[in-house]
Amino acid sequence: MVDRISEHTGVNLDVNPLPESEFALLVSASDGDHNLLSCYLKRRISGEPLAYILGYIEFDGIQIPIDKRAYITDPEAIYLVAQLRQMIQQEPRKQILEVGTGCGSLSFCLERSHPFHSYTAVDIDSDAIALAQSTADRFQSAISFRVSDYFLGLPETFRPDLIFADPPWGNDTSLYHDDRPAAHYNAMPGISVWPFKSITGIHEQIIDEILLRRWNCDVYLNFGMLDIDSIEAALIRAPKSELIHSARNVTIAKLIF
Repeated sequence: MVDRISEHTGVNLDVNPLPESEFALLVSASDGDHNLLSCYLKRRISGEPLAYILGYIEFDGIQIPIDKRAYITDPEAIYLVAQLRQMIQQEPRKQILEVGTGCGSLSFCLERSHPFHSYTAVDIDSDAIALAQSTADRFQSAISFRVSDYFLGLPETFRPDLIFADPPWGNDTSLYHDDRPAAHYNAMPGISVWPFKSITGIHEQIIDEILLRRWNCDVYLNFGMLDIDSIEAALIRAPKSELIHSARNVTIAKLIF
């Protein structure tokens, strides 16, 4: 198979090996078109994230469209979704707000399992919101997607019961030690990848914005694999917090305002 691919595409996979699972996905996506496969292979070998080439991510059993307009949802974000599901499953109708929604994957997953609640999702990047809204139309989703820098784009009367976010954290030296090197993140929109000010700058700003508005709500923030000292420093102004270690290298903070 590899010899035939090299013959038809000019790509030497012995010199530039790909994981079998990735190779199979690219072959399937090309649907027998050797020209397309050659393009896919060269894009992947050059470092373009697989999801951008395929045009979708598989997350929680849903195939969600993705392209270069939006951050590629990290697979460990499923632990945040699981935590939120556990929290809202027995609750009356809530106004739920996601900050930094990107392609909308986390909100789509929650809405699919708990459609009774009302969902709003914001992102600073209008391109990402356009992508998420296009997917919402395809899914016949009722999520309200808005372009907003934190909460500035929301109506004055808006009052969330629950806020959640998987904000960018860290820098190019604090990475998951798997198939996601710095180049994986640098291929995505810069506004969605690295936080301003400090490694927990987005988390801190979310807390400050909630305090400014005097909202009474629960907040769930994903901190990924950051060290405990950095996480606790970021939460110094939160009135009440609890750290949840959902899995190895995954810390979620539950805040009560």
